[in-house]
Amino acid sequence: MQPFRTERLYHAECWPELTFALREDAIRVTGAGTLECTSSAILNGGFCQADTFINRRVELDYDCSDPVTDLQGYVSIQGMSVARTIGLLTAADLTRASVHEAAGEGFRMVVCTTAGLGNAAKAGIPRAVFPSYRPGTINTLIFLDGLISPAAMLNLMCTATEAKSSALWDLDVRDAESAGKLATGTTTDALVVAATQSRRYGVEHVYGGTAAAVGHAAGRLVYLTVKESASYTDK
Repeated sequence: MQPFRTERLYHAECWPELTFALREDAIRVTGAGTLECTSSAILNGGFCQADTFINRRVELDYDCSDPVTDLQGYVSIQGMSVARTIGLLTAADLTRASVHEAAGEGFRMVVCTTAGLGNAAKAGIPRAVFPSYRPGTINTLIFLDGLISPAAMLNLMCTATEAKSSALWDLDVRDAESAGKLATGTTTDALVVAATQSRRYGVEHVYGGTAAAVGHAAGRLVYLTVKESASYTDK
């Protein structure tokens, strides 16, 4: 679904505390407490703990020389903790963000994707490279309520990437630099996996592949959100 087509606030049905708020130039996600995170985010990417997640919209001519410092300043001005906020950038239309969710044995999961396709690219072939960030991108955030091992979190990132590429292939998205070969993503995609590490379900997820419960859910939800968001974008 695309809640921001009509609303500015969305609470996940399976996880009501998790709140998505559309601001003038960003989607802010809060309400799940402090989460263990693995991500390729611009701000606080890698491994960290975070309680706030920002997907900020910028223009295609955004000055990409120092996006980390820029996001730090933005987060600080907004009154959020720089140390506990994960920050992403996109040129995509935020009202086209797609959110899907699922609940399974030992977990709840919510996935949000914004898709900009201006830099669609096929990985693994020769192409022009750039030293700095470019804002046409696919940003995906996976929120998991449950206990998951570090290896399974990394496995989820692999599964999510496969699902993203699958969605782009089914949409026939092409790489303009490779004589129209099918794109596997964009040149600056970002992915976040954030988990509560709650033990209340009595189970730890140690695998994140497509045949594991959380991996299957992540793959399905990422596919749905990428396909839905990317269906309405040309940036």
